[in-house]
Amino acid sequence: MLLVSAKKLKIISPGGWFKETSKLEKILVSNSKPIREKFKKGVHFDLIMSYVTGNKRGLPRKLKKSHKTLNITHLFTPSGLHFSSLYFFFIPLFNYLKKRSIPAFFLIHTIMCAAPFLLVGFNSIKRICIFHELKIIKGFSKNEKIRQVENFYIILLTFIIDALRGSFFESPLSFCYSFIFLSLLFCHEDFKTRRIFFYFLGAQIILTFFSMEHFSLLGLAFGFFLTLIFSYLFPVWLTIFFIPMKLQSIFNITSFYEESISFFVKSILFLTNLTLEFDFYFSSLPLIFTVLICSYKMKKKIKLTIITILLLIHSNPLLNFPIASFKKAIHPVNFKNLKKNKIDSIHNSRGKTIIFFKSGRRCVHEIRPQGISEKCRYL
Repeated sequence: MLLVSAKKLKIISPGGWFKETSKLEKILVSNSKPIREKFKKGVHFDLIMSYVTGNKRGLPRKLKKSHKTLNITHLFTPSGLHFSSLYFFFIPLFNYLKKRSIPAFFLIHTIMCAAPFLLVGFNSIKRICIFHELKIIKGFSKNEKIRQVENFYIILLTFIIDALRGSFFESPLSFCYSFIFLSLLFCHEDFKTRRIFFYFLGAQIILTFFSMEHFSLLGLAFGFFLTLIFSYLFPVWLTIFFIPMKLQSIFNITSFYEESISFFVKSILFLTNLTLEFDFYFSSLPLIFTVLICSYKMKKKIKLTIITILLLIHSNPLLNFPIASFKKAIHPVNFKNLKKNKIDSIHNSRGKTIIFFKSGRRCVHEIRPQGISEKCRYL
């Protein structure tokens, strides 16, 4: 219900994320024109800029669509992923300070987590900073009850603090999607790093239900793989804005950046083409319950029985009836006739695009893995 209400809100703060991002972009662009000129393909530098600032207007349509196909559009939003990739490189320093000086560790850690709060907006990054700080407080607390607090309550406290800051009204959808994703990712009683792929997969499937977008299981797997690679490459790409141009010219550093981003782009395009060879699906309530049951502790026989029943309910055709009885004729959309008729409005529903004409008639297009099925009596 919170997510639905967030979609209806159209609140834009005067000092919101978009305004701050445009300022940051202007600063980076004005200081990095010589760097861009050294790139053989300007689109490679534009992609780095998009990952840093979130502005993807200069990117080719094909590249943006590939990100969407693989469910990695979150790479364009400065978020907890970007901060955590930087945080990862400071872990050796933090481990060293823990052994030598706890106060120094707390000071350095707090400074790092507090730095994003000097900027206007960037709420996704600030949330993960609050979460990291609460985790540290929990780990070093002398109170045994505090040390036994589950991740669920840390996530809940993180978003309560974030909501009190007013971040929900700055970006309601960002707040709700972050809450759903982080909760699904970290709120397992027996959270284990080696299972992170399955946590990520389940969270993405549930999010596609709320975003009303279709997904590919293969695309989600490739998306996780690319996100993992990105978390290691992003801190390296970020350094290009801080290395003096003289050093870049002497050591020809730009070529390294271009080769790495070129490899990443080619991987995205290749995996996108591979993903498009397979079917896409729409999420459903039975599929959501399947994901939740997978993470719930119960007897294996009972769990497998419930999961099997839920998958049968979700599957198409249901209960293995002949697939021919579920197939409908696929006709190409007649766009010429659509242009001739006066369109009043267009609405997107789950798996459908509904076109309303000013005459009061409507045209429904069903989106299917095999194509688009047109049901239109008036064209």
